Amino acid sequence: MKNKDFFIQGKYFPSKAVLQNKIRIIRDSYADGESLSDDDFEFMSEVLEGHPEYKTKVGAGLKSMFVSTNPLYRNTRCSGW
Repeated sequence: MKNKDFFIQGKYFPSKAVLQNKIRIIRDSYADGESLSDDDFEFMSEVLEGHPEYKTKVGAGLKSMFVSTNPLYRNTRCSGW
């Protein structure tokens, strides 16, 4: 099976694994509770558009995103909005 290609902000990611690595780099560059920079916010917003529940998750829209520890899985970091 061929990997799916991804284009985010005009940048090419040849596989989901490569895109996930970029997302991890962004996530790991922030402290818990820290808001994403404008560039990282725009990148992650475009990534989020590909989520199957995008409309439910963003509701009326996004103003910011931040990184935090998942309250249910304390060893997991995630983005919030």
